[in-house]
Amino acid sequence: MNPVIPFAFNAGIGLGLLTLLGLSSLGVGRHLLRYFGGEALPTADQALIGVALGMGVAAQGVLVLGLVGALSRAALGAWLILLVFVGLPGGWRFLRQVWPIWRRAWADEWATSSLHPLRWIPLLLGLIGLLLFLTALTPPWDYDGLMYHLEGPRQFLAAGRLILLPEVWQANGPSNGEMLFLLGLSLGSDLFPKLVHGLFGMLWVLVALRLGRWWGGPRTGWLAAVVLGSMPYLFLLASWAYIDLIWFTWEGLAFYLLARWGESTARPAGWVSLSGVLLGLALGSKYTALAAVPALGLLLLLLAWRGGGRRWLGLGLRLALPALVLALPWYLKNLVLGGNPFYPLFWGGVGYPRERWEVLATYLYDFGLERTPLNLVRLPVALYLQRERLATFMGTADVPPLLLPLAVLAPLRRRWGRREAVLVALLLLRTLTWWGGTQQTRFLYPVFLGLSPLAAEGLEVLLERGRRLGRVVGLGLMAGCLIATLAIQVTTLGRILQPGRLWLGQESPLQWLVRPWPDFALQQTLRAGLPGEARVLLLWEGRGYYCAPRCLADADHTRGVRLAEAAAGDVAVLAQELAAQGVTHVLLDRESALFSVWHDPSGRQRRALDFWEGVFLPRCAAVVQTGDWARLYRLTTCAGE
Repeated sequence: MNPVIPFAFNAGIGLGLLTLLGLSSLGVGRHLLRYFGGEALPTADQALIGVALGMGVAAQGVLVLGLVGALSRAALGAWLILLVFVGLPGGWRFLRQVWPIWRRAWADEWATSSLHPLRWIPLLLGLIGLLLFLTALTPPWDYDGLMYHLEGPRQFLAAGRLILLPEVWQANGPSNGEMLFLLGLSLGSDLFPKLVHGLFGMLWVLVALRLGRWWGGPRTGWLAAVVLGSMPYLFLLASWAYIDLIWFTWEGLAFYLLARWGESTARPAGWVSLSGVLLGLALGSKYTALAAVPALGLLLLLLAWRGGGRRWLGLGLRLALPALVLALPWYLKNLVLGGNPFYPLFWGGVGYPRERWEVLATYLYDFGLERTPLNLVRLPVALYLQRERLATFMGTADVPPLLLPLAVLAPLRRRWGRREAVLVALLLLRTLTWWGGTQQTRFLYPVFLGLSPLAAEGLEVLLERGRRLGRVVGLGLMAGCLIATLAIQVTTLGRILQPGRLWLGQESPLQWLVRPWPDFALQQTLRAGLPGEARVLLLWEGRGYYCAPRCLADADHTRGVRLAEAAAGDVAVLAQELAAQGVTHVLLDRESALFSVWHDPSGRQRRALDFWEGVFLPRCAAVVQTGDWARLYRLTTCAGE
């Protein structure tokens, strides 16, 4: 948590803890699978679901500590020791037993002629995974991570419990992913959250591989993994301290397991309960995961309706009760502390008045396209050609998988039946639930996972029916996309991040952070270049992790609007309000401000920015330091008073 600590210590703790937690989670998860009939699953599925399930157990333990007010380094260490004691022997034993079996099966599988042209795929995917972890082995610099994925847990740990954080509104939602982060943060490693997210990024691609394999065989499985790998900046998202890929993995496994149950001859009822457990872990990770509930409920209805209403009700309870039990504590916590189970969404709550939520809602619901039937039809094209309207991170670089449009060729491979119709219906329903909320591309990734087997079949059409030209085009598209991803990774590492200087000790973490975040130089001034009593108001800048507690971060980008409107254009009133809050300095990030302005059809953000930049700061502040986009001001006596 301290960027001054030696980088080697930070990285060593992160890597060691990830290894211990991963193996222990495998052991714990596989042990729990026995209670759900998991032994009937393929060994690879047992390993994949076991790790994800065990990680969920680890997160739930931290959640309990936070709810009872025992969130301390000692308690987190004890919980980690218990997980290692219970799970590590079983996880290690399982790997030793199955590794020789997997190695022989791998050799036999790749000896088949159908996979000969694709032998290079595991190598390229492996290189992408390796570079992903190398990218993660850098100090946190991603926006949302520094805004709330790390800052929220930091404040929870400082308070010793889960608390309401009105000034970091995102940290109040379901936070199973952040509970995992606390295990590393409590030991001083803020690289650990990045590594955990990277691990789940790889698990998510493996879910696509298993889904495609179940859908159409080994080759379809590998092609489905390639489809997700054709999202050029997926590796960058996976290397950040985000939680999205954790949620996507739990949700994806819930769908995959329920689908396998529907086509299993034995149909173990425990698989439905296990799917509910995984769904509950997803629902306990982010509010937007609620969009999965209608689709998963519809899937169960379509799979079980022939058994009659009583059987469907029983299976529905098997699915819903575990999900409810695991997700409900987060919503009850918000209801008790904030007066709103979805705090602060929809109507605000304690410390977050409704008018503040309305400013934030204007921003959130401005993403995407106008909600009309025509725009819904053209959404697949808009995701590529109008991606800046749907992206929150990496700007126009947030592109869906480049190979995903090949899903339109899937019907040419074979005659579609009930299974294909069900999948399309589920994905459409999942898209519709996303369509009604904040239309951000990142929250549509679960649909991309569901489409990956269909896109893989589209590739199969090229490889099987296109004769020589089709095979050349298909192989060229796959190789080109994966090589492009590798090229972006190498460029990012070699030219932008240059982590070698950090790894070799030539730069400290604080010196290195200026590379991905040029305006971090201002953060260094906030940390060490101001008087001890200084208090800095951040405007349109949510990244408060490195400058806490002396800075007041603007996590919802509404503070500038609220203060300007409360002052009603009177600089004296605003100066008095800032003085009452003890504010001595102001840092205004113009890049974030302009992004908020662009997503504000009401014009309130623009008027507030014009007031701060054109009226208040020129009269009541002096420039201390200027960055690429941000400026640091020292408050003075307002001119003219």
